[in-house]
Amino acid sequence: MLKNLSLLLFLFSTIFCNSFAQNSPEEAISKFSEEYPQEKIHLLLNKKSFIAGESIFFKGMIVDGFKPSLISTSLFVELYDKNKKLISRKTVPILLGEALGNIQIAADMKEDVYFLRAYTTWSTNFNENFQWIKAIPIYNEKSAEKLEINKNSEWNVSIQPESGRFLNGINTKVSVRMKSKGILPSTWSGFVVEENNLNLKLAEFKSLDENVATFNITPEIGKKYKLIVQDINGNKKDFDFPITFGSGIQLKVKSETGTITLTPQFHKLEKPSAYYKIVGQINNRLVYIAKLSTLSSGSTYKIPTESLVNGILQLVILNDKNEVLAERLCFVDGEKLNIGKIDIASSGLKTGAKSLNSINIPTKSDFANFTALVADNFAESTEDENSLLSTIFLTGDIGSEISNPAQYFTSSRNLDALDALLISEKWERFNWRDILIGNFPKIMNKPNSYITYTGKASMDGTPVKNTTMNLVFSTKGSGTEFFQSKTDENGIFVLDNLIFEEPFEITYSIDGVVKSKDQNVTVYFQSKVNPAVMRSALPKNSYLLSEKSIDEAPSPEVKRAMQEITFNKNFKEKIALIEEVKIKFSQRDKTDNLNKKLSSPNFKGINETVFDFVNDYKSSQRDILSWLEGRVSGLKITQGSTVSKTGTIRGENFEIFVNENPQDISFVSTLNLSDVAMIKVIKPPFRGRSNSVISIYLKEGINNVGQKGGFPVGMPGLGSKTITGYDKNDPYPFIDYEKTPEQKSISDNRITLYWNPYVQSSTYESGSIKFYNNDVAKSYNITIFGYDYDLEKYVYFHEVVTP
Repeated sequence: MLKNLSLLLFLFSTIFCNSFAQNSPEEAISKFSEEYPQEKIHLLLNKKSFIAGESIFFKGMIVDGFKPSLISTSLFVELYDKNKKLISRKTVPILLGEALGNIQIAADMKEDVYFLRAYTTWSTNFNENFQWIKAIPIYNEKSAEKLEINKNSEWNVSIQPESGRFLNGINTKVSVRMKSKGILPSTWSGFVVEENNLNLKLAEFKSLDENVATFNITPEIGKKYKLIVQDINGNKKDFDFPITFGSGIQLKVKSETGTITLTPQFHKLEKPSAYYKIVGQINNRLVYIAKLSTLSSGSTYKIPTESLVNGILQLVILNDKNEVLAERLCFVDGEKLNIGKIDIASSGLKTGAKSLNSINIPTKSDFANFTALVADNFAESTEDENSLLSTIFLTGDIGSEISNPAQYFTSSRNLDALDALLISEKWERFNWRDILIGNFPKIMNKPNSYITYTGKASMDGTPVKNTTMNLVFSTKGSGTEFFQSKTDENGIFVLDNLIFEEPFEITYSIDGVVKSKDQNVTVYFQSKVNPAVMRSALPKNSYLLSEKSIDEAPSPEVKRAMQEITFNKNFKEKIALIEEVKIKFSQRDKTDNLNKKLSSPNFKGINETVFDFVNDYKSSQRDILSWLEGRVSGLKITQGSTVSKTGTIRGENFEIFVNENPQDISFVSTLNLSDVAMIKVIKPPFRGRSNSVISIYLKEGINNVGQKGGFPVGMPGLGSKTITGYDKNDPYPFIDYEKTPEQKSISDNRITLYWNPYVQSSTYESGSIKFYNNDVAKSYNITIFGYDYDLEKYVYFHEVVTP
């Protein structure tokens, strides 16, 4: 009995210790960053506000840390009304961390504020505050009510001492943070008084921007303080201070170029610790840790920033029990952002009505593609408020409402204001207390690899177990492709890595079994790419609805937007210059058709460069790889000691396929370039490969595409199902006065002059983008951004340029 009791106590002790075992800070943050990577989602819209009947065009950037995310492959973009009723949804593929599409606004949409939401399947495992949600005003001249900006909404402030608490007798930097349902007052000021002596001002302050102000104060325990704030409009309020503690630790931080200085201060520590740890993380990755046997109040510690990246640095002080004693956020090296710059040459810009303009872009960088938006100088951009940079460096990790966060990453940024803002914030991607005791997020939704379906096969009502299924995919204009997939014990098989817009018809049969009247073979398909219900409330917005008067004219902004719709409609009706029609017989369309004809679904990558030798490239050169070496960035062919050759792309080996069959370089060297129909260079990620693929298609195979075996679609007795893929994107209206000079008589009031969310590298190499001015613009609001894979950083330009 005693032996059994001893064993029971041992088992209980073991279970108890394991269940309450703590991770070290290094282990905890490593596990979080590796197993729970966090995506930041940013959308650029073609305009800031819209008219009923227009389309909202968007470009999505999905970021993992400071680089394009490879976690998710599908983006959901949804439009809600203010009652959180879903109006429209688009599902689009994410290609190398980028996505694009549009949502059509119904012509009878009521004038009101609506909300765009963007998210990935992976992001639904975490706080919804980190999904992209934005209020979008939509106007309609036929509505009985009109939208107005709420300029007189109530505001409140919070009082945030540096690192979280006031300590008796310690001089403390304080952040005053203002928030409102509407527009914040542009400037405000205030002062601090003791409750028992309202006439003596202990500190005064003026707002650094609409969000924050700072001041310093040395609080005393037992005393009560009040904060009095007055805005530019004369509105005045007072607020009570948080209490002052008699013991604890405070962490003072000063972030300067090259160095971050830490000064821990404490007052009457109640529970001395055997040691302390100062831990720093950026983007959920450990970047600094120091173990101190003692903590001296007022001592300084310096962190050199030369090996750190720009971003929010979270610093915490832990005791020997891994309890968080103090926390502070600061920004690393805010003077110099780690982004690539684009030097726009304005020599190609003109201000004449309907003049042809060009923006020359340096070609020395390695863009896979870039995004370009040009509007006239009267237009407001969504980048003005929350830019790609503010998403990457700030709002992608801070879930609270911030007014105009883009201002902290412009050339005129106020770093003191940014620091004050961060004093008022907490890191929300994870909680140290949770991950140190092993409480990590529960993953309910794992990302799929593009369009993914599970199929369940049954015959005569019984699952078809461990059996090969014959599948033929057919799409309009792309021929047919034969595949085989094996079912599991439950008759289930998976189709993934599919990227298509048009509906797919799948004809199926069981391998080796001829379907007859007595054999009922059925396959049910279920999509694994599914949207998620929005559970949190919609964010506050700064708009109000009021009744329109009978003879009330639309605002200048709405009037101009309506003129833009009329212009585009007239232009389309008279000369049919929508991009899709314009390029119908163009070179690009022929190449796209050839690619669709020759490439099977297994050889369609998210980042591919196509060389068309049927319609475009002509060369007297014979050696295929030598020809490619001068055209594919990073491709290097090396002659071996014998006649053999080896090749790499950016230092990594690549795979070669001929007519989608694997081959080696020695075989490709025997081919003549004149026999080639098309070459595709597909960069990773591509169907689970980490290396690039060069796929060569010979002219002799052109007429045999889609005849790779299997059985013809429509054969009697075979079952078939239709599955759907991504939503199709509409082309953006493109205006070309050169081809239709007679249309210059139409009054041109366009707001958006150029929109191209996916300028491919082949276009980029020409060095410029071209657009026509409207009738009035004298300067241009230009936005250009992308990711440079050589520099391994985002490049960004967003400025008003005057020729």
